[in-house]
Amino acid sequence: MNALRDHPAPFRPAALEVMPLARLCDRLARRQRILLEREMARLEDLICRVNAAEPGGPGQSRRLGIAFKAFRSRLVAHMHEEAHLVFPPIRRAGGAVGRSAPAIRALRRRAARWRRQHFQVDEAIARLRHLAAAPASPGAAVAPRRALRQALARFERLIHEQMYEENRFLFPRALSGCRV
Repeated sequence: MNALRDHPAPFRPAALEVMPLARLCDRLARRQRILLEREMARLEDLICRVNAAEPGGPGQSRRLGIAFKAFRSRLVAHMHEEAHLVFPPIRRAGGAVGRSAPAIRALRRRAARWRRQHFQVDEAIARLRHLAAAPASPGAAVAPRRALRQALARFERLIHEQMYEENRFLFPRALSGCRV
């Protein structure tokens, strides 16, 4: 896939610390599109291939499909909320989210909730990794599971970069200087 080629180039932390917040939001939004449009679709396709490779239908890999659908649903909702409730006000205000006390409190609550959700993403990916690592049923093709594990590792790397940049750079910088 072209996802890695289209993936935003890694920045040294110092560069992210001084990058204009609107540009950082654009960078994060671009990675979200890659994660949602390409990488999630690729994982879903590979999970379908793993299920199809199971003799007699989707036996043990059925749990993998169920876990992935639940993970995808939560992650899509999380990223949609960020894309529509976090990035736009930060872009508009150039980082000063607004000086009204309710707006600042709301962003602080959301940032705390998103950080908790980032931990939940880690737990869900660990579960997917565990399910993908399960040995294939006797007679099942091994290649689909191997491809799935590789795609999951790439997805995990991309999502960790996303969460790190949000937690370490976006949220603290957007809230810096806010007194409430």
